[in-house]
Amino acid sequence: MIVSNSKANVGPSLTHQLCTQQLGGFQNVGATVKQFKNFQREMKCLMNSHDGEMFKSRLDTLAETKGLHFVYEKDSKNALTRIFWTNCDMQRAYALFGDGVSYDPTYGTNKYNMTFTPFTGIDHHKRSITFACALIEHENDESFMWVFDQFLAAMGGKEPNYIITDEDPGIIKAIQGELADEEVEEEGDEDEE
Repeated sequence: MIVSNSKANVGPSLTHQLCTQQLGGFQNVGATVKQFKNFQREMKCLMNSHDGEMFKSRLDTLAETKGLHFVYEKDSKNALTRIFWTNCDMQRAYALFGDGVSYDPTYGTNKYNMTFTPFTGIDHHKRSITFACALIEHENDESFMWVFDQFLAAMGGKEPNYIITDEDPGIIKAIQGELADEEVEEEGDEDEE
């Protein structure tokens, strides 16, 4: 019950109260509030050492059942450093509304200090729509280039007509690097003809 309730953001104290009500009194619970709190703390410690694996396992399940496409990279310590994901609905929305894309990395406020970087656009009802998302450990041109490469690959190579973003030098360098690579390929094709 502690595990199930913690998934719904119900803390150990309230869980203990619920158990007390269900079982007809404190004497029937078999544990104190402090023991409930200790169990939850130990559970979180155990989960923190395996959270990357749990996250990947969840994405694997979603890939099988919901058509999720994801790509990730790990460091030498087997910790996730970059992850990109999209699904069939997001890809379909991009095909319809992907002329313009907003790419705005958020401040890394999660406990892993990873930056959330969504690709968003506007649908025909003028509502925001998400095309893809990524979490990156470092906001540098290498990470942004990796994210843009994954985005283009997931979207079948279709580039947006324009990208709205902030003036982050890493993003600008990655976008210019992407364009420079394509120009070199096009020039190489012309030389062969």
